[in-house]
Amino acid sequence: MSLTSLSVPIPSEEGKGRRLTRSEWMQCELSASLDLGRQVLDELTAFARERGLDAESCRAIELAAAEGINNAIEHGCMGKAEALIRVVWGWSGEIFEVRILDPGSFTPGDPRQALPNDPLKESGRGLFLMASLVDEVQHRLVEAGHELTLRKKVGLAKPRASALEQLQQAVETMAADLHVTYEDFSALLRLSEDLATASTFEAFVAMACRRLRELLQVESCCSLRLLEDDGSLEMIYGESQRPVPLRLEATRECVERLVVRNRHEEKVYHCSALPLDDPLHATSGCAFADPVLFQDKILGVFTVVQPKATQPFSERQANFVRSVSDFLGIALTTLSLQGERSARERASRELEIAATIQTALLPREFPENSNYRIFGQSRSAMEVGGDYFDVLPVRNVGVLLVIADVMGKGVPAALLATIFRTAVRSRLDLATRPGLLLSAVNQQISDDLYRLDMFITAQVAYLCYETHRLFLANAGHCPLLRLGGSGSGPAQRHGIQGYPLGVGGSIRFKEEVIALDPGDRLLFLTDGIFEIENAGHHMLGMEQLAADVPNLWKESPEQFSNALFEYLNIFSHSAPSTDDRTVLMVQRAT
Repeated sequence: MSLTSLSVPIPSEEGKGRRLTRSEWMQCELSASLDLGRQVLDELTAFARERGLDAESCRAIELAAAEGINNAIEHGCMGKAEALIRVVWGWSGEIFEVRILDPGSFTPGDPRQALPNDPLKESGRGLFLMASLVDEVQHRLVEAGHELTLRKKVGLAKPRASALEQLQQAVETMAADLHVTYEDFSALLRLSEDLATASTFEAFVAMACRRLRELLQVESCCSLRLLEDDGSLEMIYGESQRPVPLRLEATRECVERLVVRNRHEEKVYHCSALPLDDPLHATSGCAFADPVLFQDKILGVFTVVQPKATQPFSERQANFVRSVSDFLGIALTTLSLQGERSARERASRELEIAATIQTALLPREFPENSNYRIFGQSRSAMEVGGDYFDVLPVRNVGVLLVIADVMGKGVPAALLATIFRTAVRSRLDLATRPGLLLSAVNQQISDDLYRLDMFITAQVAYLCYETHRLFLANAGHCPLLRLGGSGSGPAQRHGIQGYPLGVGGSIRFKEEVIALDPGDRLLFLTDGIFEIENAGHHMLGMEQLAADVPNLWKESPEQFSNALFEYLNIFSHSAPSTDDRTVLMVQRAT
């Protein structure tokens, strides 16, 4: 790109009041490159500002020239790899003029034509924009190609300052820019404070919009629409001066939906040119719609309308809108994360309460008898579980022993275990007949279990202190292990198999009677005890457990319980438990 400064004398009139006017022009040639086009615009802007052109006029000329240069690059030089574009600008009296010459031969339409109704159509949009920014747009074909001339009345140029004056102006401009930057930074910093102090998200949006209006320094209306799961856009904050739809369906075509679909901002230079059914359509003004994002996730669209504006958003104003959009994305994500964290904390607290309740429902003290020692322990895989055991004295002549395992884990299983506990305790009149008791409980809760598509396995046993006999009924539960007093040989398995509770309401459960000799030991358990796996994914199994239990049970039931859980921990290499583990032990004195 080459740049040349030309001083062209204009002939003066002789006679009274005669004067000499000198017009200074700049000229450059550039290849068909958008990057070089940006450099030319920077030179043009600097030239105009040095000679006193006000910021608003300078911005309008820059935008119009940008459209003209882009058209020259994209259309005038199409198919001409070595083509050059010539750009000349300067003052002619009170008129600032820009001429753009390219080797093309296209002839555009009337620059005063209406903007295309289709907001997505590019053709004609740039021509309309140039005509709205300057006073005159002229196209003509010349020998060298196509020439575009832009003219805007801006007043006389001021004399170019000396080097010292230019330096002083530069310092003053930098100081002013720094002041503006500081003010902008302070305003955005206050947004951070608003984010920390706002009581609700809606309150923060209102604060952010108020801050934005202060920064824009023009009348403006803001709105925020959030993206719903079904793809629609729901307005949660709006300041429109006319009624607008609160919900934009996913299939609706409009500027705000376009922003969300493309995840890219959209500038509307003339709201009146939008289709009538677009929420941003208005008789005047311009708009800027920006996507609300957080880490590339689209959350919604933030839109600012300047209802009385005659010029589009400046880059500085656009940056303010982008900054507020960024803050809204942060605020939305923060709110969501806080909600998730609160829900997790609430759920965790509820689980703690449920675990406390479940623990409180398990026996903490066991009946004392000179002939028998009883102890039980339950460890849930989660905070709460579906295993349950109970020990209930029966008129000082015996004890009812209950162990159960609800299908599943967690809170649902714990709730059903509690229901089972209530049902058992409501039929203690059948405590000495475990088969009848299980049948009555099954009939009571079977319909509920069937509706929930769940079931319960259980063992209920009545131990008579006087006869030393155990009456055992089994509802699909794993076997009871019995060790003889001598401690030799593997444990024996007992328990006539029956259907689990919940399979059918009319089931009758049979009883098995076991005579206990001095020193006999009984181990009731749930399947979480023997279904654990080692590092090689081999299950312990009931056979191995029955063989190893005699070596573990050397002392009291309490000591055996601790030894058993340590044995399981070693076998599984301390792997987290995937199922609840419960044991209930009875030992007859020797």
